Amino acid sequence: MLTSLRHYPKTLIAWGFISLAIMLLLTVLPRPYALDASALLLTVIAAIYVGFALQDGRQQVITQEIMAASFGALAKSLPMGVRPCAA
Repeated sequence: MLTSLRHYPKTLIAWGFISLAIMLLLTVLPRPYALDASALLLTVIAAIYVGFALQDGRQQVITQEIMAASFGALAKSLPMGVRPCAA
């Protein structure tokens, strides 16, 4: 367990403040930079998740993350007009 149950509310409050700071930062940045920053943030989260999966030996999680990464790389390689989330 990452933290004991006694420290859980403090950890939850701390992560709430970190999440709020990230959301505020992404709203202040210009849209292209905000999209790049959120993509980098998701990549870091996925890398940590895969690291824990490798440590635990969960093959299904590793396969899912590889599929998601390849889908993301494919979406990034498409021209800007074809991207479904482009506004």
